Amino acid sequence: MRLNQVYLASLAAVLAAAAPATPSYRDLGTDQAGTAPFAVIGDTQESMLWETLVGRESNPAERQRLFAQLEAVRPAFLVIAGDLTSVGSSDRPWRYFDGLAAGLRGQGVPVLPVLGNHDYWGSNSAALRAFTARFAQFGRSHWYARRYGALALVFLDANHDDLGDDAWQRQRQWFTRTLDDFDRDSTVRGVLVIDHQPPYTNGTTTHDDHHVQRDIVPAFVGARKTLALISGHTHAYEHFAEQGKHFVVSGGGGGPRVKLRTGDQARHRDLFAGPSPRPFHFLWITPEARGLQVEVRGFDKGEAEFRTIDRFVLAW
Repeated sequence: MRLNQVYLASLAAVLAAAAPATPSYRDLGTDQAGTAPFAVIGDTQESMLWETLVGRESNPAERQRLFAQLEAVRPAFLVIAGDLTSVGSSDRPWRYFDGLAAGLRGQGVPVLPVLGNHDYWGSNSAALRAFTARFAQFGRSHWYARRYGALALVFLDANHDDLGDDAWQRQRQWFTRTLDDFDRDSTVRGVLVIDHQPPYTNGTTTHDDHHVQRDIVPAFVGARKTLALISGHTHAYEHFAEQGKHFVVSGGGGGPRVKLRTGDQARHRDLFAGPSPRPFHFLWITPEARGLQVEVRGFDKGEAEFRTIDRFVLAW
């Protein structure tokens, strides 16, 4: 009996030593200047088997190129607009993401994500354990705010059905209070809001998120200092102006790209007129005296070089 106990203890020790440690990602610290560029990317998940079987893209090389470029330009921090993984409760997709982000993690680049629908897939409790093990802020709340110089950033969980009504209402109330606080704070010049599900999209496989439209957009539009709401979910780049505010979809992180509705079929007027599927991309955002300079950097499938796809300013 004693020998069996020793054997089992030894086996457990060997397996524990062989199991890779879960990496942790830096949160954003205090930066009073807040002048260095930062990046936003969305939907970095792998294509799932069923997606490839029905003819959707699989883009491992393009995803690697995006992260290699992010390492090369080394942003002050990286925002991920959800769907980091294909199945958030499974260990293998997380190991894949950790491998993608290993270079940035080694450089000490803070990573600030929001939860996407794929990040909840499987067991919600297992998915949230995996998320929290890597991003400590989720041990406290699924929604949070950070400061970067004169810029405030607000991160929301737009997965209404996974959150449930009670948590959704708590987030909604917190969001309204937080925007009010930033409007009153003379050191804040502008606010970016990041979630996963877009309130407006011309996607053919995704739709306008009506929970976000109903419960998030009114407070966002009503706040004085909000500059843009940036989402993912639709695997494309889109830019809309609604009710005097900017709404950007940045879902070009390597998930299978989608066609967009155009012409009479479009739900909304897209300020970017390029064809779809749109290029793989990330947003490169530089705080300036006049506001935020936003450059969309990326490449089409088979294209050798990164290029500027779009550029615009979010004025303070």
